[in-house]
Amino acid sequence: MQRNVVSEGKTVNEAIEIGLSLLNAAREEVSIVVLEEGKKSILGWGAKPAVVRLTILNENPDQNHIDPTTFVETPPTQLNPSHIESSDSMAPANSEQDGLVWITNGQIEFSCSLGHYPTICPSPGMILFKNGQQIHDASPIRDNDVLETIVEEKEEETVWDVTLDQQKTEAYLNIQPGFKNVPVVEDQPPAKFLRVKLKDNKTPSNDLELPEIMNKLQELGIKTGLRQHEMVQACNAKEKGSFLIAKGEPAVEGKHGWLEILVDVDKKKGGPKERENGKIDYRELQYIPSVHHGEVIAKVHLPEPGRTGLSITGEMIIPAPAHPLTVHAGKGAQWLEEEGQVIATEYGRPQIEGKGLTVKVSVIPKLTHAQDVDLSSGNIRFIGDVEVTGNVVEEMMVEAEGAILIRGTVSRAEIVAGQSIEIFQNVISSTLNAGKGNILITELGEQLEKIMEHLNRLTQSLEQLIHSPGFQESGFASKKFSEVIRIILDKKFSTLIPSIKAMADKVNKEKEKLETDWTDVATCLVRDIVYAHVGHLENVQDLKRLGHRVQELITLNQISVEHTSEVLIPYALNSKIYCSGDVKITDQGCYQTVIRAGGRVEVKGSVRGGEIYASMGADIEETGTKSGSPTLICVPSDQSVKIQKVLEDTIIQVGNRKHTFYKPTNQIHARLDENGNLRFY
Repeated sequence: MQRNVVSEGKTVNEAIEIGLSLLNAAREEVSIVVLEEGKKSILGWGAKPAVVRLTILNENPDQNHIDPTTFVETPPTQLNPSHIESSDSMAPANSEQDGLVWITNGQIEFSCSLGHYPTICPSPGMILFKNGQQIHDASPIRDNDVLETIVEEKEEETVWDVTLDQQKTEAYLNIQPGFKNVPVVEDQPPAKFLRVKLKDNKTPSNDLELPEIMNKLQELGIKTGLRQHEMVQACNAKEKGSFLIAKGEPAVEGKHGWLEILVDVDKKKGGPKERENGKIDYRELQYIPSVHHGEVIAKVHLPEPGRTGLSITGEMIIPAPAHPLTVHAGKGAQWLEEEGQVIATEYGRPQIEGKGLTVKVSVIPKLTHAQDVDLSSGNIRFIGDVEVTGNVVEEMMVEAEGAILIRGTVSRAEIVAGQSIEIFQNVISSTLNAGKGNILITELGEQLEKIMEHLNRLTQSLEQLIHSPGFQESGFASKKFSEVIRIILDKKFSTLIPSIKAMADKVNKEKEKLETDWTDVATCLVRDIVYAHVGHLENVQDLKRLGHRVQELITLNQISVEHTSEVLIPYALNSKIYCSGDVKITDQGCYQTVIRAGGRVEVKGSVRGGEIYASMGADIEETGTKSGSPTLICVPSDQSVKIQKVLEDTIIQVGNRKHTFYKPTNQIHARLDENGNLRFY
């Protein structure tokens, strides 16, 4: 019988060499059959060994006869007893599985047969000896071979540091304890080819001691708030962690001055109420708050200083200063500084506007017109709020600086409000303009900001001139300050005087619609800059005080412009609606109407024909007609259009991108994508 052996290796060549070693033969003395080509691992997964069969050629069967039963079964007495230590061994249950190697309790055990020799291979991090010789690659195991393993121990030291927060009120000790790792050989079941595996066996080793921590704290200058208990915990830590080892006293921030509002200032919307006879009463839709002469509107609280803290390095921590509230009394209000109160000087609706630490309190007077606005009453113009309980008929006008509330119908009329417009019934062939007061204030504010920019540059130029080395030697030193200003204005700021004159002219023309602050500031600018009167501006500090007063008015202007305007109506027909804020149509929608809104447009009902321009987007229930009359909905490039139902002849424009609908479409949401193309979502 010819001798043969099946052997395994990482490659075909390695498997052949192992087989030749087992047969004690040269390559030319055997025939080779490759049973498995083998497969390399991918990221450590999926590797398969190469398998070959080697057969001795031209062997004398009488000299090398092997009993077949001996090839199948190897008597247990042939195994090295040093490799089988207990009944817990993973040894194969029957002799048909001989020729295997396995690991039990960290000990390498094996059984051999003449038909197959088990193969073993070391892994990184260990040294494997066979019969005193180190094995580097896969090696077959024979009876009576002695295998020994030596593992590489690894030890890491404890790593730690101390960190402080920005305010130096807390110090944390961050620690990563060290360890000693003595890997152990991992148990494995019987296999023909076995690669010895190691598993970590780490023991924490924290060598941090309290004196080291104290030295570090001394090095960092940490003196107060030490927490020794936390330090001890850090020294005993077995896992990574952070420990608060010093804590100071943080500063307590103060409180800025603030306004306590003592009256109701918010409009409250109600809803239609059903009367006993079943009819709907629309008269209680809205509650508008009001104050009377002498009523305290608000109380001004002084700032509350903070409390000083102490850092862990022994330094005082100073809290940020608390600033007082700057209060401005508008029309219909008075600021009683000694009492710290703002009171109403006339009857009307309280209005409070604020930005940062500046607040403005006003009382908007109210006019109630308890009948129709027609030829018998004449047009209504009022500095405040207006309520009309009846209708506004053809060719009539209602104009107010505040809000306008009309409980009836508006037909072929004009309604102009500085703030909001609310109409309970239909709007027919009329013009509505809400937020008109914002336009005037915005225009004046832009002019004033340009003037302020010139004033700042003028102040800087004067300071540079006065502090220059040659100023005293020049003729400027002998001139009066107002004369110096005049010379510099003529040479470097020739546009400042015309700008002040234009702003002052506009203020005088519209002074009935403006707060007195505007006329006061305009007067000061004309007197001190345009005419440069002697006695008012004597030095740079006087010029800075003028600039401060101008800046305060700019801040108040920004507060006023931020006041929200709104148009709220149930239905509009053949009308024009302009609003600096939102436009909301709450019932049947609109027909052949032009809407221009600085805010958002929301329509419940249908939009048939006409145009809508919405600066903050549009949300509409239904648009379009079947009569061929186009309906245009237009928004800026950064906004979107939402429509629940779109009919034919609807045109949507987002930025400069347009789309026309030629068939009904439901639930569209149109906006531009990142490439500026119109998309529907």
